[in-house]
Amino acid sequence: MFRSPVSINRDRLKTGELSKREMDDVNIKKNLIKLGLAFLLVFLIVILLRMLFGHHIEAFAEVLVDRFGLPGVFISTLLLDSLILGISPDFVLFVAIAGEIDPLKLLLTISIASILGGNVGYLIGRFLGNRKFVQKRIEPYERRGHYLMEKYGLWAVILGAMTPLPFSTICWIAGMLEMRYTHFLAGAIWRIPRYLLWYIVFRAGFLGFQGIISHPLLIFG
Repeated sequence: MFRSPVSINRDRLKTGELSKREMDDVNIKKNLIKLGLAFLLVFLIVILLRMLFGHHIEAFAEVLVDRFGLPGVFISTLLLDSLILGISPDFVLFVAIAGEIDPLKLLLTISIASILGGNVGYLIGRFLGNRKFVQKRIEPYERRGHYLMEKYGLWAVILGAMTPLPFSTICWIAGMLEMRYTHFLAGAIWRIPRYLLWYIVFRAGFLGFQGIISHPLLIFG
């Protein structure tokens, strides 16, 4: 289902036997299940945090939003999705929602920043992939990333954009393997529905069960 004949430079592939743990990391079905469980878990955690620390979270978020606003959302998301830092930009989305940034402006800003960040990662891999500092940074993920690219092509980028697979790492590897740019971009654009889904999850968590039942349309803003 997920196989995609995408043009990559197969001479650069480093494949081999993956360990059971590595195979679990790149198992598509398991990653989709993880995504669904993550939605549910985050929804429940946000409800709990709102019940226990709602005023503190909102006050903290308002300070950050007042100080940095949409430019802060843009720059932080751009950095987190272009560099391999091990930090998800979902935290930025959470704070922005708590700080009550306009939903449309927020989703446009964070989606554009994320796609641009992915492009920066792609260019890093494409033009700096032979540098030692890049190879050292990508080394822990290299075999799994190459396996995904060889087996799934374009779908590997889409899955990196949508699921718990690390997006910035997938972008670097797509560049290193010289994936056709139009194919890479077609996958990176899936960051838009991803952030929309996470926005709904976070917003629903802030509303809680009672708020969703009484005012379901508030989920969207």
